[in-house]
Amino acid sequence: QMCIRDRNIVNLILASILALNLIGMVVIYSSMSRTKSGIQSHHGQQAQPQNLLSLKNIPAQQAEDTYLYQYEPNSKIFNDDSDQSQSDQDSIRKPSLPGLRKGKKTNTRKTVQKSKKPALKKVSLKAKPLKHKAKKHGKTKKSNPYQNITYAVYTNKQFNQFKVKWAQDAPSNMTYRRVQEYKLYLIQKLFNQQDFKNENFFVKKFQYNREKKFKGFIQQNNYCINSDLYHILHPENVEQKNIFTNYHKEYMRELISTWGHDIHNETNRIFKRNEHRFRRLFKPAISVYITMSAKMHSHYTPGKSFMCFFQMYNFIPGTYAITRKDTLVRSVNNYADKYEKANSTCFKREMFLPRSFRLYDYKECKAFFQILDSEEYANLKKQKTVVYIRKISKAHRGEGVRLVDEAEEQSLRTQYNNGKKCGKIRMNQLVQRYIDNPLLVEGHKFDFRIYLFIASTDPLIVYYHDGFLRVSLPLYDPNSKDLAAHLTNTYLSKKFFAEQEQQGKSTEELRDFQMWNFTRFHNYLVDSGKVNDTNWLDNYLRPLIKKAYAHLVRMSQKYMFKDVRVFQMLGVDFILDQDLNLWLLEVNNIPSLEPSSEEKRKFMTKLLTDLYSSIFHMVERRTKVALEFVEEKASQMAKSFEENKKPLDGMNLKSLKEEFNKKVKNHISEEFEKNIDFSFQKIIDESLPEPDSYLGLIDNSCFAV
Repeated sequence: QMCIRDRNIVNLILASILALNLIGMVVIYSSMSRTKSGIQSHHGQQAQPQNLLSLKNIPAQQAEDTYLYQYEPNSKIFNDDSDQSQSDQDSIRKPSLPGLRKGKKTNTRKTVQKSKKPALKKVSLKAKPLKHKAKKHGKTKKSNPYQNITYAVYTNKQFNQFKVKWAQDAPSNMTYRRVQEYKLYLIQKLFNQQDFKNENFFVKKFQYNREKKFKGFIQQNNYCINSDLYHILHPENVEQKNIFTNYHKEYMRELISTWGHDIHNETNRIFKRNEHRFRRLFKPAISVYITMSAKMHSHYTPGKSFMCFFQMYNFIPGTYAITRKDTLVRSVNNYADKYEKANSTCFKREMFLPRSFRLYDYKECKAFFQILDSEEYANLKKQKTVVYIRKISKAHRGEGVRLVDEAEEQSLRTQYNNGKKCGKIRMNQLVQRYIDNPLLVEGHKFDFRIYLFIASTDPLIVYYHDGFLRVSLPLYDPNSKDLAAHLTNTYLSKKFFAEQEQQGKSTEELRDFQMWNFTRFHNYLVDSGKVNDTNWLDNYLRPLIKKAYAHLVRMSQKYMFKDVRVFQMLGVDFILDQDLNLWLLEVNNIPSLEPSSEEKRKFMTKLLTDLYSSIFHMVERRTKVALEFVEEKASQMAKSFEENKKPLDGMNLKSLKEEFNKKVKNHISEEFEKNIDFSFQKIIDESLPEPDSYLGLIDNSCFAV
């Protein structure tokens, strides 16, 4: 009986498994049927193009939404017939990511090599007539020289994977097809011709890491082809002001939405670690990248997978020469050596930067410990509590800052064995002369946060913008060991805020006192009798800061990436001593844009709106000039071909490139500045000849060296 019972149980289990298998097969079959019918209906209703090259006759917004489709090399460009044949519709594939199928990477080059299709060729200006055998007489006859000609569009080695077949227009309209051919030729020769790998800092400092993804966006080597051609086919896209940003805080997102269209709004939140696995594609309609980290050019190749011809990027590779504390000291020293060797009075070593020593540099480290052993330093210690301050080169928000008091001095002597270990310890730190006599407002120490806007590096165009005072909340005490009393960084005042709120003071009152605008500061100086000039800001302070800006940019210009597609706003911190001497503290690569008070919100809104209005002005101008230039030269080439069969008659490709590069250089017109009440003040414009390019801010002797 037990055996019979066990056998029945086994049979019941097997029957259950069989039933489950049958149910599963039915479900899979029904889902496959629904998927197939859905794909057929999708193809039959929309028949959307596979390649951005065939998007001329559909709205720009609809074309933009096709960026997830697999790009077809055989799709048509400039297709004047909006209806597609059934064979064209059937050739359209499901949406998928370029080069990625079923979650696996595919090698595009190998796929192309295995294909039996003939290799692509460059566009040739000499269009050879197609020959074919006549059916009746067996003779060869010349046919339409522009019939069924296939071209390859590329400006680098990646471009030869894409074919473009020009659509047939009216048989009699030969000029139109010639103009389109020469436009294509000029586009491939003139756009994205910058060889980024020739730039030393790109090779040494910015090694591309293509495996990592920035917010989940993958590297597409063909992205700039599609983006540039998209802008060519849809020049009205520039007016939409499409912006890519990864700012996730509410203020910046709201502000960006007032300037234009937030094209990738899925980045409006902080991405978790596992969300980086998702693969996303940059939409081709992007006009400006506004990112909160200067790392995109290390994840994506400029000119290939981002920062295309019709785009702008809000970071300039190479500004590290002044945005790091140690490289700022190096740049100042090299700049000073240049003029000291020439006996020029253009620039002095301590003109605006306190004397600094990089302790990982052997000579500077030795010089610092010689000072510590000198009688002059011993006398200074009797008069002052702190003579030097120690800083970590790459730290921010006051991290790693130490006052070199007696205890810190002994720690440095022990660490470097009184200078005997100079050059052996590679810790990136420096010591700097401490400004122990700062100018105070109502007994509190303060510094300035001023903004430096590098609108373009080709040509160099630089603007100054007023900032504000950052006032330290604790009263200044030179003998205090509390860093919050010596440093004015707003991040360090969080603890003080909590203490003051417990005593009954409101956060709004503290925020209002912590930030002073220039007008309030000027009125305080006049009322307290520290200055007598009622126009002191324009006659003294602003010219002094602008002069420091001019030298800062001039000493770091050779390290900056020179291109029309980059710009950057830097936050520069200064301090005034009691003798009204101006001292530079540091240059911030990514200044904080979040408002801490209502007054700062209004200030930052005006500043950022004017800044990005000028950027969109430059993008629109460059787009218009580039397309007009290509259209004009292509028409001339077509006309020349009709007259003497020489498209480049009287034109040289090298001279065309030079003329094109001159025309597309960045420029901000005076009309634009007047129309929007531009709050920035120009200090450098290298489109003007020297010394006029620096608008009289530096001596003429600086240009002689």
